[in-house]
Amino acid sequence: MPVNATLLQQAEALIHEQVVNSIMQDSPRQSVVMQLGRRLANMTSNVVWGSNGNLPVNRDAPCLPGVYSYVNVPSAKRHHQTEKPVELMEDLLQIVPGRAVVLDPFMGSGSTGVACAHMERDFIGIELNRQYYDTAKSRIEQARVERKTQLLN
Repeated sequence: MPVNATLLQQAEALIHEQVVNSIMQDSPRQSVVMQLGRRLANMTSNVVWGSNGNLPVNRDAPCLPGVYSYVNVPSAKRHHQTEKPVELMEDLLQIVPGRAVVLDPFMGSGSTGVACAHMERDFIGIELNRQYYDTAKSRIEQARVERKTQLLN
């Protein structure tokens, strides 16, 4: 069943409102809270995943928490403006069946591909920007070499 984009947008708005209201109740300085509320959309990301067909109910996959909290990749080490921590992507990949192929249609600098290399998952990444594509390719190749070195030691 296709994902209804409007439904996702409504859910995101509801979560945003609940977080802002929760912060406002706990904060004596509403101006700071309102500023945070305006910037909250820039502080969160949504992940949408799907499968090509039904997945078995009894598959060996954990039930993931609904919210993760990670420190952003430091600016000095960041390859892309919205780069996700590789550790986050590794946690999210726990629900992917072992022989499945992971597709990231907006690869950026390749954090999902690096996580796949660490976990020995097949990966397909798509990126329009040639500079980001080259960066992602290099990062993924380096992660694969590091993984093979770990396995040999």
